[in-house]
Amino acid sequence: MKYYGNVDSIMTGHYPAVFHMDSLLNKENIYAIGAMEGLVGEIQVFNGSAFNSSVRDDSVVVGLSRTTNASLLIYAQVANWREINMPLSVVNQEALIGFLEYDEQISKMSSGDPLVFTIEGKAEQINWHVVNGPIADSTSKTGHKIAKVSDVIEDVEVEILGFYSREHEGIITHRNIPIHMHFKTADGSLAGHVDDLELGPEMTMQIPKSK
Repeated sequence: MKYYGNVDSIMTGHYPAVFHMDSLLNKENIYAIGAMEGLVGEIQVFNGSAFNSSVRDDSVVVGLSRTTNASLLIYAQVANWREINMPLSVVNQEALIGFLEYDEQISKMSSGDPLVFTIEGKAEQINWHVVNGPIADSTSKTGHKIAKVSDVIEDVEVEILGFYSREHEGIITHRNIPIHMHFKTADGSLAGHVDDLELGPEMTMQIPKSK
């Protein structure tokens, strides 16, 4: 797992290009999330395929460009995954964080390093957003805020890609939130950053197989 840029820097108004995506997508088995240069969209890569989302005329457009520059990028190269049984009690983001922290199989995998995981199946609800660049805001310490389009989808087949770590808050996750997740719908028509979620009872989680 590697990362370029960090969340704290972005939150203080610094979001230049720190990584060129074309150099990454030449590799196999890549899974990545992040933000485009200038925060003009979201980055999602599932098994080497890019589903980058941006805003056009107040609507989200998903593109397959391999040449996007990133202000934040978190990625892992995973050839083999193994399925983890999630208890039915893992129904929302809070419960998911608790499961990632205390499940014995997962704690052996993470051991202080960020853990990449996927969740697939029909989600009951996904609260999401796609950033759309900075706009002036006199009430902000930085003089601007980040525009975004946000919405909720329900009862939709999705693939979620996430990274979990208590030791990397402010770097790969926001402060006080040890998890960073993006998603795409099964048909690839929508993708973006996960703000909150309600998991369906038949969704499955995968983590990398131990070497």
